[in-house]
Amino acid sequence: MRALVLACVLAVPGIARAQAVTFDEALALAEETPQVRAVEEALDARASGDSAISDITHASRLYFMPGIRALSDADRGFEGQMQIGHSWSLAGLADARRRAAHDERDAIAAEVRALALTERLGAAHAWLLLRAVERRLALTRGELETATELEARIVHAAERGAATEADAAEARAFRADVALRVLAMEGESFVGSVALAAAMGREATHDLATTGPLPQPELPEEEALEHELGDVDTQPEVVRRRVLLAAVHAREVEVAAAAGPLMHTDLFAYRESPNGLMIFAQLGFDIPLADLAARDRSRLHEEEARLEGEEEIAMLQARRDAVQIAHEVAHARREEAALRDALVPALDALVASREAMLAVGEGTVMALLDARRRALEAHGRLAEAEAFRTWAEVRAWVLLAAMARAGGEP
Repeated sequence: MRALVLACVLAVPGIARAQAVTFDEALALAEETPQVRAVEEALDARASGDSAISDITHASRLYFMPGIRALSDADRGFEGQMQIGHSWSLAGLADARRRAAHDERDAIAAEVRALALTERLGAAHAWLLLRAVERRLALTRGELETATELEARIVHAAERGAATEADAAEARAFRADVALRVLAMEGESFVGSVALAAAMGREATHDLATTGPLPQPELPEEEALEHELGDVDTQPEVVRRRVLLAAVHAREVEVAAAAGPLMHTDLFAYRESPNGLMIFAQLGFDIPLADLAARDRSRLHEEEARLEGEEEIAMLQARRDAVQIAHEVAHARREEAALRDALVPALDALVASREAMLAVGEGTVMALLDARRRALEAHGRLAEAEAFRTWAEVRAWVLLAAMARAGGEP
């Protein structure tokens, strides 16, 4: 699915700009934003570079010492010495480097997952906000058509003496107010389309819109949802802090190994005039009598302490988020139900009643316009409540999916 979306959007950008975006497409594109790609490419670069880590941890040595014996005519001639040597870590530096590199790559991978989660949530939120504005705009445009027809009818009635000039003025004011709302929502729609384009890593366009149905994620009940979200050990941000801490630990081991004992092996070849040749070996050791990496390890200890504090903060925040998200889902569902099942039908019935009363001369224009204004606002609140409820559900759903993915990581 993601590959198909990217092929359509990235390969033919001119066409894609004129197309609306479904919710699934927005989430898929959010995982391919420049921010996410940059970290993924950094991870690939590290993996490629770390593959070159060798068991050889120090450079080999090669020395030449040319000379000449000049004082004795009998022994006069060329002399020289060649030395080949190498040093070997006795503290397992090569393995420590590989382990540190591995843990650092894990930290980058955790960053990719956390960033992808943030981008998906951002795209979901932007898409749902734009959808809510689009629905409110469609409702208001429909109301503008009705207000225009109502204005024409009342003005015509006032011209015939069947309505007052005050009624005609009220109708004109109502239509103008609805027209201003349309203009305001068109501005909101443009801002929302720019925000959605940014969340998907695309250029801003004037005609970006949403399409397709609203997402309908399946979630457990409030208590079960709070319990599942409260499993902070798999929260992406907590995992990222923990992996970062492991990488710092591995770097500390690497630093200690780099300052550990060394063994030196050397081979000498010595030519002595006129015909002498001597070959001998040398074995030596560097034994640190103090902690030579104390300063570097001190800085790493500081970083560890900070990361431990940040991990604790992330865990506390994750627990708070679990309670808040579960409550928001339940609260948003109740609010939407109250609007959909009680307030909106009641105001729609009031509008119908006021229109019927006005048609038989028993009502007033002001009462009808007030009912229509209240009904329009209620429908707009319902669109916003539906978007907020969907956002609360999607936020929980995306987070649970990310936690399941993090829990399955080795």
